[in-house]
Amino acid sequence: MEAVADVRIFTTFERHDEFIKLQASLLLLDSSTEPPIEQVNEESKALDRLKFILDEYQEQAYLLDRVLDTLISPVVDCLKKHVQEYTSSPDRPLSAHRLHVLAQLLFHYVKFRGYKVISRHFPHEVADVPILLRFIDPENTVITQAAQWHLRYVLLLWMSLICMVPFDFAQFGSVGGQPAVDQIEGYGKKYIGQPGVERDSAVVLLSRFYRRKDCLAKFIDFLEWAKALISSEDNVFQAVGILSLLAEIAKTGAAELVQDNVSQFMGILDAANLKPGLSNNTVARKLMSKLRARVALRLLPARRRAVRRGVKLGGGSSIDQGEEEEMDIDDDTMEIVEGVLDKLFDSLQDKDTIVRWSSAKNIGRISERLPADFASQIFETILGLFSTHFIAAASLYDLPSIAEAPWHGACLGCAEMITKGLVGPTQLEKLMPWLFEALFFDIRKGSHSIGSKVRDAAAYVAWALAKHVSPANLQPYATSLAKKLVTVALCDREVHIRRAASAAFQEHVGRTSLFPHGIDVLRMTDFYAVSLRRNAFLSAADQVAGLSVYRQGLINHLTSVTLRHWDPTMRRLGSQSLQLLCRHDLDNLAGATVQTLTPLLSTGDVSDTHGALLGMIAIAQIYRATPPLESKADELFSLLALVPSQMALGIRNSLVTEAACDFISATIHKQEIDMKKKPAGVFWRSIVEFGLKHRSDDVQQAAANVMGRVTQLVECSQEISRLTTELKKGTLNKQQSLGRVLGAIDYGMNHEALIKSVDCLVECTEPSSTIMKINIEARRNCYSAMAQIGERHGTHSLPPACFMRMYTSLLTGLEDYTMDERGDVGSWIRMACMRGLAAFIQAAYTSTGACPLGPQEFHEGIAGILKQGMERLDNVRHVAGEAFLQIYSLDGRSSNEAWRLAGEDVVKKCFDGRQDSSEPHPSSTQVYGSQTELHGDTSWSDSKTHFPKAVWLLDIPQYRREVLRGLVISIGSKTDVTQRFASASLVKYSTKVVVYDGEYTRMELLEDLLDIARPNLTSNNILIPVLQTLHVLLEEDVLTALSEHPQGLDRLREALKLVTWNALRLKNLQRISQSMKITCQLVALTSLYHDAVKNLLSYLSHPFPKVRAETAEYFYFVLQEKDIGRETEPIEEVLLETEWVSDADANHAVQSLGTLLA
Repeated sequence: MEAVADVRIFTTFERHDEFIKLQASLLLLDSSTEPPIEQVNEESKALDRLKFILDEYQEQAYLLDRVLDTLISPVVDCLKKHVQEYTSSPDRPLSAHRLHVLAQLLFHYVKFRGYKVISRHFPHEVADVPILLRFIDPENTVITQAAQWHLRYVLLLWMSLICMVPFDFAQFGSVGGQPAVDQIEGYGKKYIGQPGVERDSAVVLLSRFYRRKDCLAKFIDFLEWAKALISSEDNVFQAVGILSLLAEIAKTGAAELVQDNVSQFMGILDAANLKPGLSNNTVARKLMSKLRARVALRLLPARRRAVRRGVKLGGGSSIDQGEEEEMDIDDDTMEIVEGVLDKLFDSLQDKDTIVRWSSAKNIGRISERLPADFASQIFETILGLFSTHFIAAASLYDLPSIAEAPWHGACLGCAEMITKGLVGPTQLEKLMPWLFEALFFDIRKGSHSIGSKVRDAAAYVAWALAKHVSPANLQPYATSLAKKLVTVALCDREVHIRRAASAAFQEHVGRTSLFPHGIDVLRMTDFYAVSLRRNAFLSAADQVAGLSVYRQGLINHLTSVTLRHWDPTMRRLGSQSLQLLCRHDLDNLAGATVQTLTPLLSTGDVSDTHGALLGMIAIAQIYRATPPLESKADELFSLLALVPSQMALGIRNSLVTEAACDFISATIHKQEIDMKKKPAGVFWRSIVEFGLKHRSDDVQQAAANVMGRVTQLVECSQEISRLTTELKKGTLNKQQSLGRVLGAIDYGMNHEALIKSVDCLVECTEPSSTIMKINIEARRNCYSAMAQIGERHGTHSLPPACFMRMYTSLLTGLEDYTMDERGDVGSWIRMACMRGLAAFIQAAYTSTGACPLGPQEFHEGIAGILKQGMERLDNVRHVAGEAFLQIYSLDGRSSNEAWRLAGEDVVKKCFDGRQDSSEPHPSSTQVYGSQTELHGDTSWSDSKTHFPKAVWLLDIPQYRREVLRGLVISIGSKTDVTQRFASASLVKYSTKVVVYDGEYTRMELLEDLLDIARPNLTSNNILIPVLQTLHVLLEEDVLTALSEHPQGLDRLREALKLVTWNALRLKNLQRISQSMKITCQLVALTSLYHDAVKNLLSYLSHPFPKVRAETAEYFYFVLQEKDIGRETEPIEEVLLETEWVSDADANHAVQSLGTLLA
């Protein structure tokens, strides 16, 4: 099935000819023969194509209106023809599939354009009635098949059109001994209780049937039947169908039809209310609400549009008295209407949105047909829903969760009253305070909140005000409403609410021109600007805060709502936004914000305390960045004492502990550090100590940052010495955090401790060390600490020996492939080491003095990074790409030519998006060119785009071995995507290099693979990927040409010997399988035939039955694809007919094959 990749805007039906041709091919099919399965598939594909084309134009369906008749009429005529043929000769065969195809196509037309438009193209002759009735008869086995619901839908829709012919039903006569009119009603009643779409067309059928003047008596009978059925049975589907039908009749039938049967309608509704199955069904409740309202509307006089215009445009009173007409509504009608309204008010508080929405629309429709004072009372009642739970609540956020439904219904109801022009200045004054509350309705419920529906509906109310209330009436509230809408558009959590508020703001700016700086704000808060939450908070909010009228409202919301939000992400984002906003008027805003946040520190609520600390940190960071105000950041430190100790030191309060550590880092000063024994000093130190022991990585890092800040202020050599000792002997969590600490420390004032820290880090990461053998996270953090030290101190502070010890340790870390139950956890270390190598090489580049990093070590680092850039894990390749491109961007800054990247021209062509990197690149032993930047897609994590480019790095001799090692690991990956693209890339590269006598040949490629394999015969993790690589190359005939050269033949013979080494004693099935496949491929080489056959027979007689069966199967496929210089038919016969899981059969077959293959 095709999918629409991009949203296109069409101007014409561009695929008309293709569509007509496809449709005609389906209409020509013979409906009397059932097609074979292949033909069924072809016809289904053609139908799917037609449906796809219609779906493509779904958003612009009107473009097909000009040709709709030419499209639909042939399909309808074809269906009519099949129906006529069947009814004229019932014994005639009928293809259920082809009839199903026609029905599906017609149904899709209905889906595409709507049943009202499509049904006009159906035939509507009286003569069609008997044909239809005979075909839809239950004796027709085709029509009763469950899969034929499309057909039943279409036929009922066709029958509904016939019901509209202006002839008496008596002329239809009888069909099968029963009056046609009774049969039509019977089929309608039958399908009105179905759960599928047949019910929808049955509702259309019966609604048109009962609206006929000659069927009024039958409608009375139907009402009695419906009431009895709903009262006595619990069939929800039947009841929903009946309610749908009555609602449709109440809408489209004659007013007298409803007015004369009001009591029957109400009786059916009362009976439905008493059935628990219906009162608990959302659709049923919606239909009951709709039916009640439509009955009431048929009892009331028609709407008075002049009055509505007067309400909309009038600036003084709620109704233009000069245009109001006296409404004559009798008491009985008003009693019924009041009862309906009472039920609608209840439905306005329903638990389901669709019921509330239906009720709100119907209340608005009824209200505009009532006298002004009555409409005003209805509006007052709707406003009363806001206060249902508000009276007992201390604030909006103390409301119970059940308040969401009444508030949402009230907002929808108010919006509908506004759109009907029924809200004047008096009502507006009462509405606006509730609207302002509703725009921020958010009730905490467990680990989430509810209220997004209320905020969305409130934005709809604001939009309706702009469109339907005069600017004069809105003027007193314009500025306040503008501030609220801007705040919601920028600071709400949900994207649809931000967009809704932005749309409401835009409507007010366009229609009223009352909002301050409306056009300017609109540019900053348009649909796209507020769509991304981060952009709304950090970019758009900052721009809007440049306008003072909106600034304080945004800050108030951030401090009172966002920083107290249940979602930690919102609190973090709120603190970042608060920092940006306070910069606009730091002297006035920062201090006031601190005063607002201070009480939240001691509330005991995790969200409040965490948010307040984040806000304080944001303010402190501004102070630190503003030298004249830096002392104010020191003053904030004393507020830490307000945080309850049980919260800051609680195991489950990691967010607060982390924020407390960050707060200490941002506000601590030398005087506080010196007060070690005072309570404040004891408290912050206990938080840091607790953070260092915490199991959360984020908390550990925050605590380590505190130690880094402290070492910037005071000399801590003794403390650092203690930490290095604890790193070797501490608990697992302590080891993890202390590695971070040694990297965060500023050694400017602690230079004596630098060498001790380096020695400790190197010792802990030695492969032979047992200190952190099982603590992979601690080792990773130690490597990260080395990277931080190298980046911060470089060659100017680090002694050459320390610099090189850490560099060598990082190189060693690239070979860490530790595995545990979590997978390749060694990748954490490799990624840390790559970042470290990039930092050290950058330090070497920027060094102004002598640098201990030699050319050999430099190229070893580059090769190690490139190896990781060819490996199987996407995240590892991504980090490798970042590290390599960081180094590449430095290339050329150093005057030392020995530190230039080898093969720079090849690298540029590999990763420059403007070049065709699928073609071979010139090989160069040492290519030095002018410094250029890489362009295009440089992400290394996407296997599909990365491997075809990166494989050409094999053209660089200095890095070739490591690049090949990484590529081999990817080819041996269990991840299908990585393995597939890595294999295809190497094959393509290999076919474009020469076999012999070149800068890099296939002979050398094979030699390099053997070099990787030779020392690792007992290491399956390395050897199996090499075997898989050899198998891929042999399978694609890349190495076949080597057998024609003596040296190449020797290498292939060595490869055969290597892969079959100790074959019968191996236990690893994957290794056995790959060795077997290579052996089978080598059988096709004449020079190695006898050696390969000998080993092949050993696999066919292997002790493991699975190996024998797999070998026979794979060798059979090889024989199908390659010529072995023997007659293969008897060999294939033995392979296929032998029961390889049987030892006796296998031994006999091996003897036969030995003779045949000799």
